[in-house]
Amino acid sequence: MGFSLWWSALGTLIVLFAIFDFYTTTVTVSGSGPMSKWLARRVWVGFLAIHRRKPNHRLLAAAGPCIVLVLILGWFFFCWLGWFLIFCGSESSVISAKTTLNASIVERIYFSGYTLMTIGYGDFRPPNTPGQIISVLCGLNGLFLVTLAITYSIPVVSSSVDKRRLSTLIHSIGHNSKEIVEKSIGSGDFQFLVSQLQQITSDVASISEKHLAYPILLYFHAPSRDAAMPLTLSRLDEALSLVAFAFPDTPQQTRSQIAMSQEVIANFLGILHANFISEADHIPAPPDFMQIDSLKQSPMTRDEIQEHLATLERRRQLLAFVEADGWRWTDVNETDHDESKRKL
Repeated sequence: MGFSLWWSALGTLIVLFAIFDFYTTTVTVSGSGPMSKWLARRVWVGFLAIHRRKPNHRLLAAAGPCIVLVLILGWFFFCWLGWFLIFCGSESSVISAKTTLNASIVERIYFSGYTLMTIGYGDFRPPNTPGQIISVLCGLNGLFLVTLAITYSIPVVSSSVDKRRLSTLIHSIGHNSKEIVEKSIGSGDFQFLVSQLQQITSDVASISEKHLAYPILLYFHAPSRDAAMPLTLSRLDEALSLVAFAFPDTPQQTRSQIAMSQEVIANFLGILHANFISEADHIPAPPDFMQIDSLKQSPMTRDEIQEHLATLERRRQLLAFVEADGWRWTDVNETDHDESKRKL
C-alpha cells in the first residue's frame, strides 16, 4: 500500500460517514443511521433464522444486546479505518517518537487505534503541527464515540425493561383474551378494564415514541409468553375488539376509553409497519370466544362476533408484529403455564 492524499480523502469520507451514522442513531429521534439499520437487521435476521430452524426463545433474547454490541464495534471499526487512512496521506505523517523513522502500515494502524481510544502511549507521534491537530481530532472523535455509545445503551436497556413491565401489567388482567373479557365485565360496564386501560394506554404511547428514538428496541425479545409485548398486546387488542363490538350498550366512558386505547395501539402498530416490519398477507383466525358465558349479555350472536373479528384489518398488523418477534399466532392466547401442562 502506497501513501497518497487520496487515502486521506477516502479516510475523511469514512470518518464522516461513521460520525453521521452514530450521531443519527444515538442523538436524533428520527431513527437509525443507514449502517446501523443494516447491521441491526442482518444480525436479527440471523438470530431469527436459527430460531425458526430450532425454536429457542432464550437464544433470540440475546439478539438485542448482541445488536447493541455489534453497532458499537461497527462505529469503532469504521472510525478506526477512516483515521488509519487519513494517517496514510503521507509517508511522514506518523513517525516513531524514539527513532523519528516513518511508521509502517502496521504501526499506523496501531497509532490510529490507540489515539482513537484516547490511550496515548506516545511511542508514535505526528511530526508537525497539522498532524498534531489531526491527532487531537481523532482523540475527540473517540471520546464522543465512547460517550454517545454509553448514553445510548443505557436508555435502550431501560426501555426494554419498560416493555416487559407493560406486558406483565397486561398479563395480570388476564392470561388470554377470553379471561380478560370474563374478569373485567363486572355488571356489564367493564369498569375494571377501564381503570387498567388508563395506565396501559399511557405506557403504549410512551413505548411508541421510544421505538422511534431507539429503533433497535424492536429486537429486544422477551423469551416468556407472559412478558412478550407482541403477544400480550395482541391479547388485549383482541379483547377490546370483542368488547367494542359485542357490547355496544356499555357506558360512554367505557366506549371512549376502549376507543382511545385502540387508537394508541393502532398508532404504535403504524409506527412499526412504517419503519420496521411488513404487513402480514392474511388476517389470522379469531380466538374461540364460544365458551365465554358473559357473551350471553351481548345482543350480537356469536357468529356475528366471530365474523366481525375475522375481518378486522388491524389484526393483520398484529399478526405481523407477533411473527416478526419470532412467535406464532397460536402463542397469543397460550401462556407459559399452558405450554407446561400441554407438555405433561
